[in-house]
Amino acid sequence: MKLWPLVLAAATIWFVVFSLAGIGLAVASGEHGSVIFVLLGVMSGTSGAVMCVALWVWPLFRSLPFAQRVLFMALASELLFALSCSFFLMGVSDIALVAASAALPMLLASGLVNHFIGRMREA
Repeated sequence: MKLWPLVLAAATIWFVVFSLAGIGLAVASGEHGSVIFVLLGVMSGTSGAVMCVALWVWPLFRSLPFAQRVLFMALASELLFALSCSFFLMGVSDIALVAASAALPMLLASGLVNHFIGRMREA
């Protein structure tokens, strides 16, 4: 199967899932910070989707072993997310807290995306 439809599908899924998670958190929280949760969900989804596409363009990334691809994509997505948070949040401690709370979901999403793309490429 061709690589680019898989990468675009994985990036779209990443964006949609993280955005829906932000909306779900906003609904669950009620009135307290609900817009912030939606914004953070969209920002984390966007950073993951952008890094997914950007890294798979890079031939060296595609040649890495699975575990290294997962870690590299998770770290790159997390850094882009933290950078985008710096435009909206005031303090460094706020950015660190938000980035830390997104670290595990980013790592899991990176693993799932790389597994999905790897398996579909073999088929």
